[in-house]
Amino acid sequence: MVHGDVTLRNIIKMSNGKYSISDFDSSYYKLTNGQRTYFGQHKISSSGCLPPSAFTILNEEEEKAFEIYWKSRATDKPTTWSSSGATYTTRSVRRGVKIRPPYTRMKASKSLDVWAFGLILYYMATGKHLFSVDKDNNVCSADVVEQILGWDDNAGM
Repeated sequence: MVHGDVTLRNIIKMSNGKYSISDFDSSYYKLTNGQRTYFGQHKISSSGCLPPSAFTILNEEEEKAFEIYWKSRATDKPTTWSSSGATYTTRSVRRGVKIRPPYTRMKASKSLDVWAFGLILYYMATGKHLFSVDKDNNVCSADVVEQILGWDDNAGM
């Protein structure tokens, strides 16, 4: 299983003093019938816990296709961020839609949770978020998306 939305808000202290994770409405289960499960198929995850691979840059044509793809889900579509002519979004998909999104779909993977857990460990060690997020753990601006997309093995060194 992939939780898909590992954030500080979803870690709770139980009455027995142990910690547990909650909020499984973004989770993904491995299907045994051979059907693939893609990231963002259920509920859209908090963008502040997503790895660089979950973000994409949309060109002008893809922006139009994005609006068509998410047209009937205005209150439930992924956020877009724009800066200096570039538009960014997460690679979420809709369940039960015949058309494909204007970006490569991303398979649900445990690496999503590993990245998010690393962000929590960073916060616990420093008292700061690695990237600027709002109270709901969503990315605040296109500049932050650019920081996330620019992340590599040498970041922070």
